Amino acid sequence: MELVPLLLSKLRLGCIRYMSDTLPVVCTTLGGSPADKTLGSKVWNRQVVELHTATARALCAFVENTKGTQRIERWRGMILSAVATAWVNGKEDTKCLDTSELMQALRDTIALLRVDGGIEAEVRPKR
Repeated sequence: MELVPLLLSKLRLGCIRYMSDTLPVVCTTLGGSPADKTLGSKVWNRQVVELHTATARALCAFVENTKGTQRIERWRGMILSAVATAWVNGKEDTKCLDTSELMQALRDTIALLRVDGGIEAEVRPKR
């Protein structure tokens, strides 16, 4: 997942061609899979947090590289669902892990979606 942003930056708008193959896998990795829902906190460790952080950054790269094309609209619901799942799991299931990078990457994804499409979704830190 760490290489996806680099690949997308090289492809630029050419990445649109691969969105239907890639975005479902990226979103599933972030938290939309049935296995993730079943296992829940049993699999959260440092490597999982790093994978989710890299995955959130990959989503950011997709939004950034398709900015202004309206292509991300089709995938907005799936992206928001994956981000919301990762957010909840990251807050509830990782009591002893540092998830600050993950939470920031998820906030960045939402912020980019808001800039690109004016979405009224926002992830706020717990007060």
